[in-house]
Amino acid sequence: MNSGSRVIGAIILAVGIAASGHYIGEGIKFFRNFDRSVEVKGLAEQNVKSDLATWSINFSVSGDDLKALYQQVNLNQKTVSQFLATNGFAAKDIQLGTISVNDNWANQYGNSNAKLPHYQISNSVSVTTSNVDLVAKVSQNAGELVNQGVIVTNNSISYFYNNLNSIKAGMLDSATQNAKSAAETFAKNTQSQVGKIKSASQGVFTISSPDGSNVGDTSNINKKVRVVTSIQFFLN
Repeated sequence: MNSGSRVIGAIILAVGIAASGHYIGEGIKFFRNFDRSVEVKGLAEQNVKSDLATWSINFSVSGDDLKALYQQVNLNQKTVSQFLATNGFAAKDIQLGTISVNDNWANQYGNSNAKLPHYQISNSVSVTTSNVDLVAKVSQNAGELVNQGVIVTNNSISYFYNNLNSIKAGMLDSATQNAKSAAETFAKNTQSQVGKIKSASQGVFTISSPDGSNVGDTSNINKKVRVVTSIQFFLN
């Protein structure tokens, strides 16, 4: 091969290397542009009202005559049941508790319990219903039981929301739109456009007090449902 051919070959090789480098560079650039993305979080909140309530009324009697105490606590149970029925609760929603007897003298040391009544007998009546408004209303009048001779030791109400599945889809859609708005704000600042969703992960739905401070709250009839999603959008 003469010197002229060698020069031409070298020129062709150099041009080929330069061209291949150009296309490789363009390929990396395209890949990076194609893979540009932003990950954002979307929040959705919804106020709901409880759809189930459990109201437990505990009461007790104390004294030394065990037989008389049994009769009294059974009478108290009937009084509480009648109070609930009279105020509109269905018989199927009222549950009777079981008697619990505590012998105050059984494990006494010296005369430490000598002044205490020998026995304390406790029982309860509870109601479980979807009529949460009735529970909220009637519970305000529980003092009437005291006027009827019932010593109420605990009067507790728990409110629950069990219809979460009916609002999940709508809340996830709202969370997605919220995330997209955040992504669009970012894209605007980077002179980009939001593309399709690259990946998404759903957070846990939480039910809390109306102000959102107490997750798992059962004391409030009104509650707040909250979900946070993490979504990655392509940027064009």
